[in-house]
Amino acid sequence: MTFLEVLDRHGRFGAWMTSAAMVLIAMTFALPGDSMRFSQWWALRDLGFKEVTIATFAMCVGSCRLLILWVNGAWHRTPLLRGIGAVAGLCFYGVMAILSLWPWLSGAVSALDTLTAVYAVLAAADLRECHRAGFDHRGAKLVA
Repeated sequence: MTFLEVLDRHGRFGAWMTSAAMVLIAMTFALPGDSMRFSQWWALRDLGFKEVTIATFAMCVGSCRLLILWVNGAWHRTPLLRGIGAVAGLCFYGVMAILSLWPWLSGAVSALDTLTAVYAVLAAADLRECHRAGFDHRGAKLVA
C-alpha cells in the first residue's frame, strides 16, 4: 500500500487538506499586520469585513470540519455533518476564488492572481467531498 493510499484509504484526504488549509488561513489572518492589503482581500475590506471576522469564521468552520472528520473515522454515522462542512468549505473557497479574480476582471491589476487557481482547486476538492458525503449518507445507518 502506497503512502497516498494510506492517507486516502477512506476517500477523505481532500477534506482533511481543505479543512487544514482553512485553519491555516485563519491563523495567518490572526497574525499581527495588515493581511487585507493584498489583492484578493481589498474587496472584502471594502465590504466592511475585518481580518478578525474572516479569521474567526475560517477557524470555527475549519476546526469543526477537522473534528467531524476525526469523529467520522471512529463512528461512521456522520456523513451529513461532513456534507454540511463541505458545503461551508465550498462556499468559503468559491468566494475566495471569485474575490481573487475580481481585481483582474475589474482592471485594477494587469495580471491574474495565482491564488485564483489555488482557491478554485480547494473549492473543487470540497465539491467532491459534498458528493462523497451525500453518497455516504445514502448508505449510513441511522440509530435512534
